[in-house]
Amino acid sequence: MMITGVIGDYSSYKPFEISISSLAFSHTSLLDLEDAVIEKLTLQNYPNPFTTSTTIKLIKASVFVNIKVVDMVGRIVGTQRLEPINKQVVYNAMNLSKGIYKYVIKNDFNENYSGAFVIE
Repeated sequence: MMITGVIGDYSSYKPFEISISSLAFSHTSLLDLEDAVIEKLTLQNYPNPFTTSTTIKLIKASVFVNIKVVDMVGRIVGTQRLEPINKQVVYNAMNLSKGIYKYVIKNDFNENYSGAFVIE
């Protein structure tokens, strides 16, 4: 099989060709998806949207959680250490402007969970 293309640096270009005579794919045990545990859990909060505070339901009971709030540009706009009651925490966002925010909660087991909320 012959593959053709162009190499360039936005000011000069040069055509090239690559010849592939034999190609084989094989299974390797160095990195296998069956070995990876991919778990993406999204937290829920209510009310959402809200004006000053929202209650976030946690996945697991925890003695404390740390919340990091990020705006849509990617700036960290708030961090707090909260103490859950019955697998729930109340987040007060009195200093945040109206908008959409993402948050990440890290529990005392060092597990991260994420969610999003809207402040009106």
